Amino acid sequence: MITPLRDKICVTLMADEEKTPGGIFLPGNIDKAHVKGKILSVGSGYFSSNGVIVPLEVSVDDVVVFNKNDAVMVKEGDDSFYLLSEAAVTCLLKE
Repeated sequence: MITPLRDKICVTLMADEEKTPGGIFLPGNIDKAHVKGKILSVGSGYFSSNGVIVPLEVSVDDVVVFNKNDAVMVKEGDDSFYLLSEAAVTCLLKE
C-alpha cells in the first residue's frame, strides 16, 4: 500500500461510464483531464505558518474530482494510483 506524506493523497480512478441515448455504454475517464476517483490513503497534513500540523479536509473513501495532469501516476503490480496534493482536488462529491 502507498502511504502519502504531508499534504499528499493517494487516489484510484473510478469507472465513469456514459450511456448514449441509444443505450451504448462509452468508457469513461479516457482522455479527460478531470476525472473522478476514490481516496485510498491520506498524509498527516501540512504545516501552518506557526509550525502546527493542520489535518487534511479530505479523508479515506471520499470521492473527489481532480486533474490528472496535476497528479503523479504510480503503478504497483497491475494497479495504478495517483498521488496529488490536497490543493489539486477540484471538488469533493457527496451522495
